[in-house]
Amino acid sequence: MDILIADDSKTSRNLLKGILKRLNFNVIEAINGEEAWEKLQVDNPPRIALLDWIMPKISGIDLVKKIRKKRKSLETILI
Repeated sequence: MDILIADDSKTSRNLLKGILKRLNFNVIEAINGEEAWEKLQVDNPPRIALLDWIMPKISGIDLVKKIRKKRKSLETILI
């Protein structure tokens, strides 16, 4: 299963990525909300998105609002 991690902190992304990879998830990374949104605009988007609360370009809160309007089946978790 694909999981998107969106966080502007490389340290946080790497920590989460390491844990998720050990659990056999395929991790997709984004460094800000705008990049995360772009990575969700594919035919088979990740089923789960772990989103940093405060990110540049689009905040985690604003990104969740956009996701809920367009991709209702995507599970979102704010961190």
